[in-house]
Amino acid sequence: MPVFTRLGRIWAAGSLLLLLLSIALRSPLGLTLAAASGLGLLLDAVLTFPLGRRARRAGLELAWWISGAEDRPPAVVSAPIPVEGHLRLHTEAHLRLVSIAPVVDEALEAEVKEPPRELQRAEPSKFQLVVRPKAVGRHVLQGLSTLATGPFGAFAVGLYFPHPLEIRALPRALAASPRRGGASRDQLEGASRRSQAGSGMDLHELRAHRPGDSLKRVAWKASARRGRLLVRETEHEVQESHWIVLDLGSGMFVGTPGERRVDRAIEEAASVARRLLDDGHRVGLVTFDARVLEVIPAADGNRQRIALLQALTDAVHVYDASRIEADEHALAAFVADHLREHEARYLPVATEADRERLASVIAPRVLDLLPHDLPRRPAEVFLAYCRKHGLRLDVRAVVPDGAREQALAAAVVRVLEGGAPSGLHVYSDFDEIPVEGRAVALLRLARSRGRLEVHVPEAPAPQTRDRLTAALTQTFSRAERQKHARLARALGRIQRIGNAA
Repeated sequence: MPVFTRLGRIWAAGSLLLLLLSIALRSPLGLTLAAASGLGLLLDAVLTFPLGRRARRAGLELAWWISGAEDRPPAVVSAPIPVEGHLRLHTEAHLRLVSIAPVVDEALEAEVKEPPRELQRAEPSKFQLVVRPKAVGRHVLQGLSTLATGPFGAFAVGLYFPHPLEIRALPRALAASPRRGGASRDQLEGASRRSQAGSGMDLHELRAHRPGDSLKRVAWKASARRGRLLVRETEHEVQESHWIVLDLGSGMFVGTPGERRVDRAIEEAASVARRLLDDGHRVGLVTFDARVLEVIPAADGNRQRIALLQALTDAVHVYDASRIEADEHALAAFVADHLREHEARYLPVATEADRERLASVIAPRVLDLLPHDLPRRPAEVFLAYCRKHGLRLDVRAVVPDGAREQALAAAVVRVLEGGAPSGLHVYSDFDEIPVEGRAVALLRLARSRGRLEVHVPEAPAPQTRDRLTAALTQTFSRAERQKHARLARALGRIQRIGNAA
């Protein structure tokens, strides 16, 4: 429907004022002018109403892309991403635009630079955007929304161009190149090690002889020069294994993108992983919710860096029917709303037959995301559509009692079954880690073979805006400190189990 522009509001207000004055003064000329002004407004509204249909007939198209995508480094959170594009008419027509605005979700900030004002045939009108992702993940610019004015400029009609453009935002730490002073790129391909004193070929130091040292290791010439027994201490190669255990339960997704626990956890986990990979160590990843979701075996090198980047970037997206809050009917309604808003198509979803029809309409668009030669349920088609268009689904808040605790214990057991890790980095909002049965024995074994460290990040507190919010922030922070104190005590018990071994 046409809407008033600023000129149209002034025009309508002037016409109404002129009409009232003419009635008050009983002026025929004023009444005639007021009627002519009103007819002009009505004519502009009538001519503006079919503007959208005429634009589609004129072959109005949108094209956009990330500027210099081949030469730019990977996009990271909060970094500006330049997007270029153009609008073009393919037939004889002329459009005047009042505004353009990209259609994005809450995880993206977009600012329009140099918006086009006039569209003519065969002359692409260029524009620029600057997009800033607030959180790690795969984000989609859904399309471009514009307002085009009528012939007199008093009314404007909205035009929408659905054209999904994918933007992936990576964790800042892992997306960066290996730091200087760390292992080189060639060394990081599975062969880097850190040296420490021990048995080996390279000399580490000369030290005083201690009881129990083999006489074969005595440096006789150096001992003769200094008049006391000295022993050659050589180097041997050491590579540590570290594991990251990441909680992807509903409590980690509370809040807006960029301020959620999961966003903080991913950034901290990426920082830890990058530091360890740069030092030549092995890093693995386990994610869990009500069950263990994904396991990336511990490894080193650039391939592992890429695998961790992929896993941490995709961790915030939930397209698993067992993990989402919506059922098939709610999914169908969500997809139908997206179609209605972005393509002006209305498809009912009240009955099972309606949902089957909707699934058959959108299935050809998501064939690459569906299993081949297998029966497809409508819910699977809807989830594939949401994944392709980057639509966000809520994580299931209510899970069976004890399921997440058991999943965390299973994740810890999965890590320890592969050997004794040098570090275990847990990112979760649990009050404590349940350890019993087989996990106790494995923790004792891990402690006997090496050190065991557990890292727990704090959740981000809400921003302070007024006195009430400040009080709530203080209460929130106090509760978080108490929760993590309880978790620290639980982790202390775990370490005491290992010390007792």
